[in-house]
Amino acid sequence: MPNLFREEARRLMRLILWAAAGVVVVGGAVMAVFMAAHSLSWRSRPEILEGTDPSRRALIVYQPGLSPRTRDVARTLAQGLNATGFTVTLDRPGRHLPVDLTAYRVVAFGSPVYAGQTSWALRRYMASITAWGTPDVVLFTVGVNPYADNTASLAELVPAEAIRHRVKFHRGAEDRLKALELGRTLGSGD
Repeated sequence: MPNLFREEARRLMRLILWAAAGVVVVGGAVMAVFMAAHSLSWRSRPEILEGTDPSRRALIVYQPGLSPRTRDVARTLAQGLNATGFTVTLDRPGRHLPVDLTAYRVVAFGSPVYAGQTSWALRRYMASITAWGTPDVVLFTVGVNPYADNTASLAELVPAEAIRHRVKFHRGAEDRLKALELGRTLGSGD
């Protein structure tokens, strides 16, 4: 009888170990999918909001996330700038974007944050920029941790004197108002 109990306990232990290994494998695969989606270079999908003053141009480059929050923040920031007369181009990072930013008065870079990391595709594009000019640069991240400064990995790719704002968005509905106000502030030159 005791040997039968031990054999049953061993089978149960093997089953538990196999189940735990399965959870680890599935979890790793899910994380790999998240990270791969987070780092893709997307095809160009420019959205242009025409402004009233053609000399006032802004570029907003954002990495789409698994939720629409990063896109929503980028669009709302664009609406705030556009309300002050700026022509705003929104697009995803990639080789299709200009590496000479001298034509823009405002440039914003935005990324969702997964596992504490900003988008590799966005950072790769930022590293490829050859001429910055003198735009006001905004760095923003969208994520759930309100305390982490995830803009640091983006800031190291931009001339320090160009950075005007580093912003963390993490509150959903409040983010839209915050982005709209930031766009209006940038557009008014404050």
